[in-house]
Amino acid sequence: VVDLDARLATQRASVDRMRALLAKANSVSEVAQVESELTRREADLESMESRRATLGGQVALSTVVLQLGREIPPPAPKPAEQKAGFVTGLTGGWGAFGDMVNGLLVALGALLPFLVTLAVAGVVYLYIRRQRRKTRPKPPSTPAPPPPTVQGAP
Repeated sequence: VVDLDARLATQRASVDRMRALLAKANSVSEVAQVESELTRREADLESMESRRATLGGQVALSTVVLQLGREIPPPAPKPAEQKAGFVTGLTGGWGAFGDMVNGLLVALGALLPFLVTLAVAGVVYLYIRRQRRKTRPKPPSTPAPPPPTVQGAP
């Protein structure tokens, strides 16, 4: 459509130039030649205008399909295999030990708020229990019975 618009502008300018030449023609043969060329160019112009109108309607109703994608990166190269040995085992063991300590610290961090809450509740419970023992009346004491005597002993 854009290309056809540019051609239409050029063809219109050409038709205008031919009309100017027709106005300046001096002889009958010049008028006939210029008029023949003018007629041909006007026919081309009308043909282009009708094609432009048809294409304009098609373009206005056309469907645009847009397909987006992303480029998949190549797979990472595999690390070279290491032979099993003492140093490899030691390195793996330290890594596992570090992972275990990290896991324990994460668990402790997750449990810490609950433990603090339970500790505060426990201290309050013990304080109330001790206060109740101090204020509770003591039962009256009864005299203890005398110890039994053994008979027949010298």
